[in-house]
Amino acid sequence: MPHIDNSDKYKPTIVETMRAVASSHQFEFSCTDSIGRLLRTLVGQITSGSILEIGTGYGVGAAWIISALSQDVSFYTVDILKKRIAVAKSYLEQSNVTFITGDWKEAALYGPYKFIFADVSSAKQGEADQLVELVEPGGIVLIDDLTPEEYWPVEWQGKPDALREYWLNHSHFEAQELRLSPREACIIATRNK
Repeated sequence: MPHIDNSDKYKPTIVETMRAVASSHQFEFSCTDSIGRLLRTLVGQITSGSILEIGTGYGVGAAWIISALSQDVSFYTVDILKKRIAVAKSYLEQSNVTFITGDWKEAALYGPYKFIFADVSSAKQGEADQLVELVEPGGIVLIDDLTPEEYWPVEWQGKPDALREYWLNHSHFEAQELRLSPREACIIATRNK
């Protein structure tokens, strides 16, 4: 079955706005529309509690999340750079959204979380044990920016992928890798303990 590209369809206006803002700041690391649609779908199922985005950037992922955010859900988004947080906040501020400037681990003060979008390498891998502690039982972690193995550069081939091994084999999670496009994959992991 051929891949259908809906990248320009069904985008909330706030996402388009934040993508333009990110572009005006020459920021090239915003989440893709495929991840954004998945974020919107998953967040739309959460009706209470708290969710977290690690790596605000210029607010593209946050815009996708906010586009589906229930008023009864608290959304926290954290970025290490004050400038990025200030810009995102100027467009996305609302009563149930908290913007945190600093290391992602500062978000532990507001947890645990029903959903975490981990878009920073240290949270996904190097400090993942600390991230695990922020997820409540039944909560979900979304890990993006995975390259399908057939597109790995030569220097990666034949080597283990520590990030995939960690999340797909973690005893506290049921996890699955999903292919979002020919060159883009993610992991969805639900905490079971």
